[in-house]
Amino acid sequence: MTDQDREGLIILLLQEGSTRHAIELYREETGVSWEDAVNAVENLSRRHGIPIRRSWMVPWLVAGMAALVGSALAF
Repeated sequence: MTDQDREGLIILLLQEGSTRHAIELYREETGVSWEDAVNAVENLSRRHGIPIRRSWMVPWLVAGMAALVGSALAF
């Protein structure tokens, strides 16, 4: 896949709200780390004015897990 083809497919995935798939595609095609793929996809979305959709539940889940771990460590 050419760089131009990959970029076009990632843009389509972002427009559909498939951010995770866009990151996975970038990672598979380039062999970079997850963090580097996230940064690359975020940069691409900004350049093309495509908002990245994030799950509203993730921060709540992280906070909940942190509270559970904190209370478990207190015992």
